[in-house]
Amino acid sequence: MWMAGYAARTNASQGGAQDLFAKALAVEDTAGARLVVVTYDLLVVPRTLRQALVKRCGGAYTI
Repeated sequence: MWMAGYAARTNASQGGAQDLFAKALAVEDTAGARLVVVTYDLLVVPRTLRQALVKRCGGAYTI
C-alpha cells in the first residue's frame, strides 16, 4: 500500500508497525432516510475500494 508522506519511496510499504482501522456510523431519521459515514486510517481510498464498499453496503443495508 502506498502511504502518504514518503515521496522518495520507489515501492509500496512492505509491512507495518501498527494496524490500520476503519469505523462506520450509520444513522436513520424519522422518515427512514439513512446515512453512513465511514472513516479509515488512509489518506486516499482507491476508487475500486470505494465502489466495492458502496455496492456491498448498499445492497446489504438498503442504503
